Amino acid sequence: MPPIAFTPVYAPGQSAAPLVAPAANPPWQFGLIAFALFALGDPFINLNKINGGEDPAPWIRYVWLTLYIILTPLFVAQWRALPGGLARAPILAALGLLAMASAAWSILPDVTLRRAVGVLVWLAFAIIVAQRLSWREIIRAAAWGFLWLAAISVVLALVWPQHGIMDVEHPGAWSGAWTHKNQLGGHMAMAVATFAAAALIDPQRRMMWGAGLALALGLVVLSTSATALLSSALALGLFAFVLFVRRGPIVAVLSVAAIAIVSLLIGGVLLLAPELAFNAIGRDATLTGRTDIWSYLFRAIEQRPALGYGYGAFWEDDTGPVWWVRAGVGWKAPSAHNGWIELALGLGIVGGGLFALSAVMTSVRVIGAIAHPHACVFAPGILALFFIQTAGEGYVLEDNNLMWALYLIVAIKLAVGEPVATDSRDEG
Repeated sequence: MPPIAFTPVYAPGQSAAPLVAPAANPPWQFGLIAFALFALGDPFINLNKINGGEDPAPWIRYVWLTLYIILTPLFVAQWRALPGGLARAPILAALGLLAMASAAWSILPDVTLRRAVGVLVWLAFAIIVAQRLSWREIIRAAAWGFLWLAAISVVLALVWPQHGIMDVEHPGAWSGAWTHKNQLGGHMAMAVATFAAAALIDPQRRMMWGAGLALALGLVVLSTSATALLSSALALGLFAFVLFVRRGPIVAVLSVAAIAIVSLLIGGVLLLAPELAFNAIGRDATLTGRTDIWSYLFRAIEQRPALGYGYGAFWEDDTGPVWWVRAGVGWKAPSAHNGWIELALGLGIVGGGLFALSAVMTSVRVIGAIAHPHACVFAPGILALFFIQTAGEGYVLEDNNLMWALYLIVAIKLAVGEPVATDSRDEG
């Protein structure tokens, strides 16, 4: 019997070299992938809070090392997927290698090397997931991971409220498995997009994924994060929009026109009355002090514009250039709270340019994914929420981070492609 040919979902005008369908994956590999996505949500970060620490304790790195060891059987079993994935995602591969190479000019080479290993591990993980799993399996694996994260958040808040509910900075706001309400809200907004997709593509578990969707929405509300609430609404709106667009070309044209009009209205509000937009998301004009930090960080970037200070090193040396930033803002700022600025600090304009190129290419490819019955309900929402959240958090190229891992998986999967026929495999 001849091998089944794949027709990848490519952007218009891109060549579509056929792929040979891989053999079915053993159930343990699906389970391991789902567990890894759960662990990437960093549900054990609260352990450090229980210990009374503000910064990650040194032993946290051994937790990640243990996870790398647990994933070793997956890497060994699927190592043949890596060369093809690297060839189809050269920009992301170059970005990961640049992070490792930056140890050569890093202000803290040992920190850069250690954290760059994490970047390469999850790049390899994303390549394997994208190469070996169908869109349907990817959605289900992510949904299982988010379901476990949501369940842990509820248990912590109800059973151990002093560690699942904030009591000082935002009294009464749920933080769940994380240390801040915005982390819970951001992850659950991404879960909303995932559960909605899972409920559509996995009819056998539709009631369970529907319950997960309701749970995620409830946690978004309990987090009191206005940004997360708006993100969840956007995710559901985009989900409905894509399904509506798939009804036919005339509907698609009218829908795009409607979106353009709404976008122009929103742009007009931002330009003419920005205070209304800030009030809507519960922020002031400085974005809760972020713009003050950014002004000092731009000066730091100007000192090393091309290649930055080395991946992951800028905030780790209290006596280095970060001292001037913290002295200027008057408090111990822990990060840039912006993925693009964080990337420029570590890898300069070169790193920022590589990611920008990846973001543009991925955004173009996701338009073609609307033709796929499974990719269309997952990829657009995940990418939209990722780009929104990078404006306030440093998720770009962040080691051991669920948001970055999901971006990698979606971006690489869009480049790799998907079978034309719907996948009948049902692991896990």
